[in-house]
Amino acid sequence: MPHLFARRLLAAAAIVLAFVATAAAQSNGVICPPAGVDPKMAAPPRQGGATPVIPPPGAPGGDPNIIPK
Repeated sequence: MPHLFARRLLAAAAIVLAFVATAAAQSNGVICPPAGVDPKMAAPPRQGGATPVIPPPGAPGGDPNIIPK
């Protein structure tokens, strides 16, 4: 019985460690490819800009002609 508990505890620790390692490897939610993946790529990727905010109908600045269902 003690061996079964130790195996389960070890398996749980390995799973937790895998999740922690995966979370630590992320770079603020941005997936960055490794360097030198496509050396023939001529154009760099475009830089992100401000995300436009579209106000919902009925809110100030929203389209007053749309009636929500």
